[in-house]
Amino acid sequence: MTKKKLSEVTKAKEAFVQDYMKKEPYSEYVNMVGITKRYIAETEIRIKSVTFVEKLKDELEKSKEILRESGEDPEEWCITVGLKRKLPDYLTLPEVYKGFKVYVVAIGEIVAL
Repeated sequence: MTKKKLSEVTKAKEAFVQDYMKKEPYSEYVNMVGITKRYIAETEIRIKSVTFVEKLKDELEKSKEILRESGEDPEEWCITVGLKRKLPDYLTLPEVYKGFKVYVVAIGEIVAL
């Protein structure tokens, strides 16, 4: 995959919001769409099993290495999604959207105190 620019992933994220966050039935489930580097998204998914925050740096490096070993660029941009609750079996999000990998990184309501 060729290196894409921040402006390209920003446009893809905005389209993803229109196609999934703002349309039924997905709007009932999707509550956050963002962008980040792939190694950070990979770490967010794995970190849920890590109990000590000081391991974060090691986990970030581990994610980079895993992606490199797979022949993938850890610095590539991706789309991150937060869900209010788990999608039902009949609904799926794309694994790749407009050339960018999609990661579900959080499930749960976002509440401001």
